[in-house]
Amino acid sequence: KMEDYVRQKNGNHPIKRILVANNGIGAVKAIRSMRRWAFETFGMERAIQFVVMATPEDMRANAEYIRMADEIVDVPGGSNNNNYANVTLVVEIAERWSV
Repeated sequence: KMEDYVRQKNGNHPIKRILVANNGIGAVKAIRSMRRWAFETFGMERAIQFVVMATPEDMRANAEYIRMADEIVDVPGGSNNNNYANVTLVVEIAERWSV
């Protein structure tokens, strides 16, 4: 069904996996809104899989966005320059996890 939708919109490749390179409420809102759209559009909220980056601090806090994720990638903790704002790391994860 997603393939049909993409063709109708003159696309050629459905996006089925998304890397969430953020934490906290931003990540939660992004996942919720995309799941809602997938449900309204395709009748299944899990039409898109979410791969999230998670620091040790996020894991210890049992952050909501981690519980919502389909897959979790461990990243270094500390400053955002070590993880979410590290473009090299984000691109490497996206390539390695095929997102």
